[in-house]
Amino acid sequence: CDESQIFLNNVNYAIALRDTGHREGAIETMKKIDWSTKSDEYKLANAVLVYDFAEAGHLVRKIGASNVVSKSNYRDWPLFHGFRDSPEFLGAFEFVFEQSFAEYVQISNIEYLEKIENNEAEKNDPSEVIELPVSDAAETPESPRG
Repeated sequence: CDESQIFLNNVNYAIALRDTGHREGAIETMKKIDWSTKSDEYKLANAVLVYDFAEAGHLVRKIGASNVVSKSNYRDWPLFHGFRDSPEFLGAFEFVFEQSFAEYVQISNIEYLEKIENNEAEKNDPSEVIELPVSDAAETPESPRG
């Protein structure tokens, strides 16, 4: 198992912990590795999973529209649950892609529904219609500042 696989396994394990209600376990898992010397993509994963949304927003801007992390990755990847609702993410996404996240999701949903209507959607198409949270981003808990 090479080093990058170890990092990826660590990130996936932390996501599983977070998404099953073990937030502190996810944070502790991520703190076991020194992410400061890793790529920006790994640093972004770490920032999201330790709830440093200010740093995560900075890294979204730094990574930019490089296709290393695409618009659809931000929309679909479980890593970004919770972070997608934050003002830090919403501002960074709009800065990078010159489009609000809500507008992007709405357009993606319309395009997917049109594919379905035209019988062009793949049976196992990874795209899916997602709903934006009803709550205002201002109502989400603030990320810890570390």
